[in-house]
Amino acid sequence: MHSQRMANVNFQSIALGVYLFICLFDFVVVPVWFGLNRPEISGFIDTMNTMNNTQLQMELMRKMTDHHDPYTLMGGGLFHLSFGAILTGSVLNRKNKEE
Repeated sequence: MHSQRMANVNFQSIALGVYLFICLFDFVVVPVWFGLNRPEISGFIDTMNTMNNTQLQMELMRKMTDHHDPYTLMGGGLFHLSFGAILTGSVLNRKNKEE
């Protein structure tokens, strides 16, 4: 009984750690990386002024104004709903077994 309880606690801890790592990466690390690797606006404007191809200018403008869309929110946030259900279900299951 004790080993099964430890396995359940370890599962919850590992699942929570994985979820927090994914959220930290998706909402903090990648947006900061996106912001730091954005080109300087002055050099960008100089490059835009030297081009005659409007299609290429539009593509460069899209790159300059692009922002990060969190990967875990694609698909309507189903990732967060799934992880929430897994973590909630495991906690409720543990409480029912303790009673």
